[in-house]
Amino acid sequence: ASPLGASSSFGSVGVVDDELRVGQDRASELVGRFQGFIVGTSLEGGASYVTSVAFVFTAGEYRGSTLSVLGPVLGFKGVIERPVVGGTGKFRMARGYSLLKVLGNPTPETVVFEVDLFVLMDRANY
Repeated sequence: ASPLGASSSFGSVGVVDDELRVGQDRASELVGRFQGFIVGTSLEGGASYVTSVAFVFTAGEYRGSTLSVLGPVLGFKGVIERPVVGGTGKFRMARGYSLLKVLGNPTPETVVFEVDLFVLMDRANY
């Protein structure tokens, strides 16, 4: 809860460690984890957050590599765009952007997101 009351996100902190799958179906291939944190930054009412997340690839073509995404989230409506600021392994020196959108809530505890990554990579690492 925010020290400023229920209408502010300021000071709220969340930590994520979610499955990263090829498709939205629970049976689709698990290729890694979506790990990071989200911090509420709005002193005024409304949702305003800063996030830092890593796409940690544990299977497939990019196994052992990561992509780092960080930046603001100004609410959870529509498509959320954030910069890709780097990576490791095959994504060393990567840059680009990500587009994230909510696909649905299959259960009260679960949210399914779709993430599209647009990444420029250093050919020497690939």
